[in-house]
Amino acid sequence: MTTFNPTPFLLDLATFTEARLDDEEHRLTQTATPAPAQALRDINAKRAIAREARAAHAQALEARTQFTDGIALGYALVLQNLAVIWDDHADYDPRWLPPSS
Repeated sequence: MTTFNPTPFLLDLATFTEARLDDEEHRLTQTATPAPAQALRDINAKRAIAREARAAHAQALEARTQFTDGIALGYALVLQNLAVIWDDHADYDPRWLPPSS
């Protein structure tokens, strides 16, 4: 059995990403009438990634295998790369910077 630690901040990162996506959707729907469909689809696709990351984290906690840990880690890396566009936001944690940054 492996020691589980896909990233200690995966859920915080998912929450941050979802909140920024909510902000983005609100801004789009308030400033553009109608809101650009492609931009809204992009937001929804990123929300789906955050939801899947949460599910992968829960599965890794339950199963505690190298496979599920790896999936959760993969989602953490994806979220790190999605969230870096908001690295100037007050709630952004510098520990979330992707390894390649």
